[in-house]
Amino acid sequence: MVGSVAFAVAVLAGYGFHAYKLRESHIARAEISLRSVTRALEHHAKWSFAAADLLLRRVSAQGETFLKASEGRDDLHRILAERVMASSILQSIVVLDERGRNVADSLSFPPRELDGSDTDYFGAHRGGRPDKVFITNTFRSRISGRIIFGMSRAIRDEDGNLAGVVFATIDAEFFRNLYESLNLGYRATTTLLTSNGDVLMRVPHTTDLVGANTANAPLFTKHLRRAPEGTYSVQSIFDQSHRLAAYKKLPDFPLVVTASYSMDEVLYDWKMDIFIEGIFAVSLAFGSVLACYLITRRSSVP
Repeated sequence: MVGSVAFAVAVLAGYGFHAYKLRESHIARAEISLRSVTRALEHHAKWSFAAADLLLRRVSAQGETFLKASEGRDDLHRILAERVMASSILQSIVVLDERGRNVADSLSFPPRELDGSDTDYFGAHRGGRPDKVFITNTFRSRISGRIIFGMSRAIRDEDGNLAGVVFATIDAEFFRNLYESLNLGYRATTTLLTSNGDVLMRVPHTTDLVGANTANAPLFTKHLRRAPEGTYSVQSIFDQSHRLAAYKKLPDFPLVVTASYSMDEVLYDWKMDIFIEGIFAVSLAFGSVLACYLITRRSSVP
């Protein structure tokens, strides 16, 4: 009898170890898949923003032309308009002077009456921010009604003082269209964020994501502080589901890309396999004990 019990325990222990290792294998394969997705998203974001930033750099390098000769110059409007037309993601470009006034505008001549002096991007450049690109949170365009976000660079004078800012708006739908076309399965999500947690695009997309910030999420409070790339499990702050996620920080821009799978979907096949195997293991363990018990009982009858 003792031997049958030991056999049953060994069967159940072996089943438990097998179930654990099989679960880890399913998760490991999903992590490899998610890392591949985030690297693809990082590559796409890198080249998309690099192309947009190149246009900003060119306008910034011609800052004096726009700031000192903008009065009555519709050719400057045409230059900006042509550069927007040449880009797949830019919606508009404006040039602001040192006081935040719009002096050149890709959408209008004469320039629209805009005052950017109280905006976050203008304040960042005026506050002595190093001459790096600044990316704003999303907002809905008053002109097109589309979801957009801003990207800006400072214009400096010969002494390094702020002479103005070149500001471009970017169509967030450009990223949404790509993310929705991926068809990753596993109830996947894909997200583009700024390094301070602003959500630029997330798929599946909902209107409440416009202007959303996730700086208090574990990604920013914990994981990015440890490494610029990785995987982790988390309860989603968007739908409260348990998810397996991967992330990657872009080295050249203040951006982070993430992708995640529903943990239930990742482990669905594992649960089905373990259920079937579990029935077999429990039946084998219980059967061995029962058989031994019956044999022992029968042998003890005179």
